[in-house]
Amino acid sequence: MFSGMLPEWIGRKMPSLTHLRLRSNMFTGIIPNQLAQLGDLQLLDLAGNRISGSIPHSLGNMKGMTKEHTPLALNPLTGYGASGNDRIVDSLPIVTKGQDRGYTSGVIYMVSLDLSNNIISGEIPEEVSSLTGLVNLNLSWNQLTGTIPQDIGHIQKLESLDLSMNLLSGAIPSSLSDLTSLGHLNLSYNNLSGKIPSGNQLQALANSAYIYIGNAGLCGPPLLKNCSSGDDNNSSHAPRHGDKDLSKMSFYLGLAVGFVVGLWLVFCSLLFLKTWRFAYFRAIDKTYDVLYVFVAVRLGKPGDKRTSSNPAD
Repeated sequence: MFSGMLPEWIGRKMPSLTHLRLRSNMFTGIIPNQLAQLGDLQLLDLAGNRISGSIPHSLGNMKGMTKEHTPLALNPLTGYGASGNDRIVDSLPIVTKGQDRGYTSGVIYMVSLDLSNNIISGEIPEEVSSLTGLVNLNLSWNQLTGTIPQDIGHIQKLESLDLSMNLLSGAIPSSLSDLTSLGHLNLSYNNLSGKIPSGNQLQALANSAYIYIGNAGLCGPPLLKNCSSGDDNNSSHAPRHGDKDLSKMSFYLGLAVGFVVGLWLVFCSLLFLKTWRFAYFRAIDKTYDVLYVFVAVRLGKPGDKRTSSNPAD
């Protein structure tokens, strides 16, 4: 139940920190830029708090999350070497691939960034694509907008990617199909559009249709919605705003011209064709007489009829 702002001093006073897990608390405020000073940090878990603001661009400087960073020589859960003779005294639970898994000796290879279940807004910074050592990236259940970074395919070690339950828009980057290690993907319930990229790895994912559910603008396999001809991975052929405005203007202009032409056609016919004019007014008079008689009969009272028994009456 920790609350308040995330402490900025962590980045300054704990430079050798490798794992920082503060999930399921009540932290508020923004993610401090000072966290980027943790050069050895390879696991950052801030999920399940009330963190707001945007994702700092400086997080792309965390060298511990790049592929150039060598695995830990010591297991942080034991204090001993990473050989098979380690005595595991604890396990580290990490949410990855849609499951809560407990890591023991394998934690030295886990590189993870989990900011899910917060109220983080703004765009996903392109700098995230430079964290090439990431195995797990979870930004789900936030209020992220904008597009998915085009270079996300550079994170070649990525095994689990969850961007669901946000407000992301635009097309799915084609580079996503380059993630050959990807075993779990969830892009559901965003505003994504366009053709889903094709690739052996993407097509092989389990529950592939569920991955994209809640994105009305997406089309192509594995969804049943077909794309129009000419669609590609990086574009959505939905009508542009300019095309919509032009179409509306043409419709209303045609409606106005049709009304004016039709009105003048009738007016000129009655003005210059005498027989038509007489027929028109006769029809109006006849209609008026019929309606008058009908209304008079309907509104006539029975008491108006003479019912006297006197023959002289």
